[in-house]
This record gives sequence, structure tokens and C-alpha cells, in this order.
Amino acid sequence: MAEGYSTYYVPMARAMRAIDPSIRLTAVGGFDEVSGQASWNETVLNAAWQDIDYLSLHHYFPAGYWPPALLQRPFAQYRAVVAEPTNVEQKLRETIALVDRITQGRKKIQIAFDEWNEWDWDYPLPLPSPERSVVNQFIDTIGKSALEFNQPMRDGLFEARMLHNFMRFGDRVPIAVRTHPINSLAALRTDSTRVFMTASGKMMQLYRQHSGASLVKTEAQAPTFDVPEEGWTGISYIDAVATRSANGRKLFVHLLNLHPSEALATHLHIEGSAVEPSADVWQIAPQDFMSRNNFEITNVDITHAPLDRVTTDFVYTLPAHSATTVEISLK
Repeated sequence: MAEGYSTYYVPMARAMRAIDPSIRLTAVGGFDEVSGQASWNETVLNAAWQDIDYLSLHHYFPAGYWPPALLQRPFAQYRAVVAEPTNVEQKLRETIALVDRITQGRKKIQIAFDEWNEWDWDYPLPLPSPERSVVNQFIDTIGKSALEFNQPMRDGLFEARMLHNFMRFGDRVPIAVRTHPINSLAALRTDSTRVFMTASGKMMQLYRQHSGASLVKTEAQAPTFDVPEEGWTGISYIDAVATRSANGRKLFVHLLNLHPSEALATHLHIEGSAVEPSADVWQIAPQDFMSRNNFEITNVDITHAPLDRVTTDFVYTLPAHSATTVEISLK
């Protein structure tokens, strides 16, 4: 299939550039095809890298049905959902390394991560039958449900972790499109006359309104947890990135506490700049990690509080299952 795709892609790309040399072209990539064996990405890149500007990647979690070991286990599902973006980060590193190995510096192909999300998928795994395979039954279920899920705070934390990933890879992932904006796996849900913002939508709002224009180097150490059902180990309970405003006057420290039930005292140390003694804390910390919004009901929202006695070395306690941005003025 990859060979066939490349056979058609190359002449079409060159014909399009002959008409408009300024266009930027995106090739279809495979996010899970980054092993040392021949893969979709490797085949397409080897055949067509000179004619590719972006490699398109898609990612959803879970990719299909929940493993039976995770069904009806809210805490186990929670840990799996908030841990999975660690795998995304590693796969992105592997994908970019593959791209650079094949191009050998002759061209900087960027990543268009143009579909990603997490779905609140709670349907039991069906049994294969002569009439319908498990894959076909999965497609049937998507058709019946239309993926109409009202995402809770758990899924909002997945979203925040994905945003952290895209901040870290901002120089190689200039395009990252969350699907969908309205209804389905949405940031906004509507009926004929009303609209509300889901927990994931609130997370998008937090980062849209309270983050900077450039990434600041960040190092974090924290306790870890495992997801034995998926074979994942050593997942940090704290996910931290920092950004700086375009004018250099504001530092935004973005902190996620992934622990399902415990607050974590977090030691923040800032190097290279003096800070003003007061700051602003913007936070999403609902009562439960499965808290959801609905029409006329807002259980997941952004709160604001001043923070006094800020120095370049201070401690702030993060609530359980929370997203926090500390907005600090720099001198």
C-alpha cells in the first residue's frame, strides 16, 4: 500500500508544483509505523521525501476498544488516559528521527499532527463472527454512536498533556489539530438553541488565554506511577512546561498534577530572571476526575486567584487531577 501511495503521490506533487511552486504539500503518514522494520513512513519518505513538506499523523486513544482489563475500572482507565501522551511524545521523537535519517539534513520535513483526541469509549469488546469482524463491528459502533461523547476532566488532562507535547515539539510540529471543535469528541456541545463548553474545551480555553509565545527550558522531577494493563512504567505525576510572552515580560508555568486523589506540593525554581512578588494562578481543579459540564451545569471551570510572596524559589500545592498555570511577571 505504501509503495502504491508513493507511486501516485510523486507525479501528482510535481504536477502541482509545476503550476504553483509556492505550495506546501502534505503526505499521509502512519503514527504507529516507526519501528526498525520497513514501515509506511519509511517507504513513503524514501520514495518521496523531496516532494514532501509535511508528514500527516493522526492519533486517538484508545485506538479501538478498551482492553478488557480496563473495562469498568475508573481509576485504571484514568491512569491509562493521562499516561498515554508519554507514548505520543516518544513516538514523535522516533518519527522525527526517522524523517531526519532519511532526509540527512537535505530538507526539513515538518509534522502535521492534524487529527488527535481521546474518546470516552466504554463499549465492551465484541466477539468476532463470520458475518462481522471485530474491526467491522468497531466501525459499526462508531456509526451508531457518532462518537457523541461529553468528555470529562480525565479527558481534559489528556488534552493538556498533548498540548504540552506540541509545545515541546513546536519547532517540528507547527500544525496540531484537535478533532472535533463542535459535537462528537467536542470542545463545544450544542443542541438547537444552547451550547456549553466541555471539560476539554475548558482546557483549550485555559491554554489559549494564559500561555506565552515561546518555549522556556523546563526540567521536572516527580513521583511516578505505572499502568500495568498497558505495560507502561515510570509515568511522572507532574507534567510541566513553561512559556514566555512575546514581549518577554510574562512567564507562564504550566503544571499538571495527574494524581487521581492526592494534592502534590511542588517546588518551583526559576533561573535567569528576577520576578515580581505577586502572580496570578489560573486553574482547573474540579471535585472529581470524571466531572463533566452540561447544559446549564458547569462542574469544570477555570478559576483565578492571586498568589503573593512569589520568589524565584517557592512552593505551590497542586490539587489532585488538576491543571494550573502560574502567570508570573518578570523584572
